[in-house]
Amino acid sequence: MSSSNRVANIYNPANQTEEELCKHFVVRNVEFENIFNEIKNSDMKYPGQHFLIQGQRGFGKTTLLLKLYYEMKRAKSLSKNIIPVIFNEEQYNINSLSSLWISIAEHLEEWAGFSGLFDEVESTYKQNDPEIKGFEVLEKALKKNNKKLVLFIDNITQIFSKLEEKERDFLKHVLITSADIRIIGASSIIMERNFDSSRSFYEFFSPINLKGLGRAETHKLLLSLGNYHSKNNIERILAREPGRVESLRRLTGGVPRTIILLYEIFTDFRESDAFQDLEFILDRVTPLYKHRMDDLSPHQQKIVDAIALNWDAVSTKEIAETVRLESKAVSSHLIQLEKNRIIRKIKTTTKNHLYQISERFFNIWYLMRYGRRRGRSRVQWLIHFLQNWCRREELQERAEKLINSIDNGKVHEKQALYMTEALARTDIPAELQHKLILKARDFLLKENKTLVQELSKSDLELIDEAAKSYERKSYRDCLKNLGAIKHKATRNNLILVFANVLLEENKIAESVAMAKALFTDRKYIEEFNLANTFFMLLMAKKQYSAALKIFNDSHLDLKERFKPTYYALMYFMQQERPNEYKRMGGELRETVDEIIKIIERFGEDSA
Repeated sequence: MSSSNRVANIYNPANQTEEELCKHFVVRNVEFENIFNEIKNSDMKYPGQHFLIQGQRGFGKTTLLLKLYYEMKRAKSLSKNIIPVIFNEEQYNINSLSSLWISIAEHLEEWAGFSGLFDEVESTYKQNDPEIKGFEVLEKALKKNNKKLVLFIDNITQIFSKLEEKERDFLKHVLITSADIRIIGASSIIMERNFDSSRSFYEFFSPINLKGLGRAETHKLLLSLGNYHSKNNIERILAREPGRVESLRRLTGGVPRTIILLYEIFTDFRESDAFQDLEFILDRVTPLYKHRMDDLSPHQQKIVDAIALNWDAVSTKEIAETVRLESKAVSSHLIQLEKNRIIRKIKTTTKNHLYQISERFFNIWYLMRYGRRRGRSRVQWLIHFLQNWCRREELQERAEKLINSIDNGKVHEKQALYMTEALARTDIPAELQHKLILKARDFLLKENKTLVQELSKSDLELIDEAAKSYERKSYRDCLKNLGAIKHKATRNNLILVFANVLLEENKIAESVAMAKALFTDRKYIEEFNLANTFFMLLMAKKQYSAALKIFNDSHLDLKERFKPTYYALMYFMQQERPNEYKRMGGELRETVDEIIKIIERFGEDSA
């Protein structure tokens, strides 16, 4: 077992003793204190507040539930009157309310004064209204022994979803009227989803919504992990390079389990087996993530696929185009996916919000399993990590070490492919990138000819091929090669250069087709600045119709992004292409007229 898997097992609640779990409990302290103090300060003379801990798998629900259970058992002030009973996540034997009462009675048999209770409650199972009669026997025994019951139920919705309407109604009655039982449940789905027909049921539970860890809690967790591995390393990173930790937190979405799984891989990423460790972890979470996908409707699966393969956040319109559904239908599914925390909404200054997979490690798994065999998407997460985790000189160092590992045969085939592809897309010198790709290509040609087909060309190779395509007047191939260049700034500047040359040669259509590649990524403002430069070149050559065509054909909101340029374009069209301007319609004529008045007024003031 690798060291990373050893640490992951130490922090798995199922593998920890009571002492270990309480000792390692370093996050979710606020939630623990809120619930524990509420129970501790209540005499339970009257029906009390029940709690529901909600969060995706890996957020620490089970650990929090166990911590509460153990501390409640330990507290002498509580043990006199309160009996805590815990139910694990999988309770296949509980499929009705009466079977829940029977299971509770079985637990209580271990406590003094409850001997024979199991048989007595079980005898009500075959009677009429067993859910009522079983509870009456249970409640009578609690009152007789002057005890109160606190139930800790993991995956509570699995139990409650099996109840019939009659049983749900009685359970609501118990929650309202009984001062003898309090429930603290945990759920990986929003409970309200299972009770749309009886929302009042949900109102009896105070929701404790677990979110991704913040910076302070992430630091606490990492320091705790440092007690088992690379303590000096993590202390140095926390003290000197907190940005690295923030990168890890964002990559994992602050999910404690994912931070634990990736902790050692990322702190010891120079080790040759790190990538194999990562593959092992991805294999281990496959059943969980496949189950998550299988739970979705066919349309939701397509939407999640479209979002996950992009890695970066995408708009409703872009998703709709990919999955070939109406935007309204996509929006409806997005609302449901957001409720169930599969995706998260990133608000923008407009109504066009963006959407991203919530748990980034789930996104990593999806890209590694279903990403396109060629291209950037499969290693996008790794590029993101390397760019944020490593300084430029460290990226070069990693690339050089990978070359040495390839030369010495100390690298796994997939590690050679993925690490080469990822490092090649970071800010390493073009010559080093070229050398790394050639080394990886030679290695894969000998070891795995299938994988070598997935390895892309170096930027130097692509630039050379683009120039040759241009000389042959094969402009489409030229653009294809330019678009494949990994270094963004190099790619876009070269596209602008080639588009400008075509413009000078009066090959307007070819120039416009080339320049449209500058609008590929809404995130990077420098790309839009280059695109705006091209608009100015078009207008300088009085190619107003060509400029307008780009505005109208682009799926991005270029009119908003380049408002001054667009208004200037409309003005020049009105002045120099009046007939074309009239045929365009009057959508912006009032605005253009106002601009003209300002320009004329400015001219008069200058005179």
